[in-house]
Amino acid sequence: MNLSLSPPPFSLDSSSRNISPLSSPSVVKQPHPSTAASTSVVPSQPPASIVTPAPALPPSSSLASASADRDPLPLSRKSREKPLVRSRRAEAEDITDPLLQICQTLIDDPRAIYLGQELTLGTLVGWTRDGRTDCCLRADDLNTYTSAIDSYRKNPDNCDFPFLPEPTLFSVIGQLCNEKFFMQADGNFTGGGRFSTRFADTKLSALVEAPDIPILAQDFKSTMLNLDTLVKSRRTRGYQTVKGLFDTIRGQRKYRIKHTLFTPRSEVDDDTESLRPAQFTIAHWPVNPKHAQAVEQFHEIIGTHIVNFLPAFDRNGVLIEPAEYENALRGALVSVHFTISHWTITRRSGSEGNDTFTLDIQDISVIQPPAFSPARARKHVREFVESDPFTLRKKRRVDENKE
Repeated sequence: MNLSLSPPPFSLDSSSRNISPLSSPSVVKQPHPSTAASTSVVPSQPPASIVTPAPALPPSSSLASASADRDPLPLSRKSREKPLVRSRRAEAEDITDPLLQICQTLIDDPRAIYLGQELTLGTLVGWTRDGRTDCCLRADDLNTYTSAIDSYRKNPDNCDFPFLPEPTLFSVIGQLCNEKFFMQADGNFTGGGRFSTRFADTKLSALVEAPDIPILAQDFKSTMLNLDTLVKSRRTRGYQTVKGLFDTIRGQRKYRIKHTLFTPRSEVDDDTESLRPAQFTIAHWPVNPKHAQAVEQFHEIIGTHIVNFLPAFDRNGVLIEPAEYENALRGALVSVHFTISHWTITRRSGSEGNDTFTLDIQDISVIQPPAFSPARARKHVREFVESDPFTLRKKRRVDENKE
């Protein structure tokens, strides 16, 4: 069954090697990298409103119609004149290299900020409080929201309390790491652990590493620098530890992306799951039968939660089914859209405080599938042989009989 959501940022057809750029984001390229985020400067050109995939299953639309419906952000040539590692002055459709075309598509789309380029993040984004969490907003959205808050506080009888704007959407390209991959349909939940987490709180997660492709490896370095800048801009004074975002394997730094798997039914409409195919509902969600704790707790939450299926698409733009998450994504080259959030774990007796950052997945699109997945290997019966098939002994006996 072919299922599709809102189209992924691009689709790479392996037969024609042509890229069909779909709805994906970016922003004006800045000339110099920033060292700290600030909200006092507003970008000269306000970005378009953020669009993220909706949790429904309507037919996918093509780029042609999507491009015709939205007004392109009027970017000047000078704003992109200083490239990171290559000339990006051409439009995406003028670039013949498929990977460069993908990068350019992400750069040109105004709905998210492509982190694989030089950016002055201090002029583009800022942070605001949302309950106990800090969320990252576009600078112009933040300024507007702050002004509305001030107006409400001065005159609450004549002003409505403003709604929090949509968080900033970021885009990246990277390789999903084979190690510490927890994007199976049940998140590889086995229960227990240091924090005694519940299956209802499961988050799918994976590490993103540098691709083994030179033109993308450089973009990955820029992504890491930009993530470091975002983290530094919201560190808590006196706290030394950052958790949740970065990891190091064999000396190579990587960053972690996450996706919340379940939502209480009390927080969503009653018919949220009614239009989905069965495999995307909690009643039919695949849980590994070997994970006894997951199976037990899963049956307890069927009536109280709904499942948030991972908005992951294959290279043809088709929604990946839950049972195929690991085979389709582990080790794949992907583009990812995410938002970033922060909260502080305060100091307690016997433990130090820390800053925790999370990259919350909005969608994943496969550019190149995994080269090989052990889970796909088929078992076969080994043939029984009585003699060594790799010697010439038999051939010599045949030749002697001919003589």
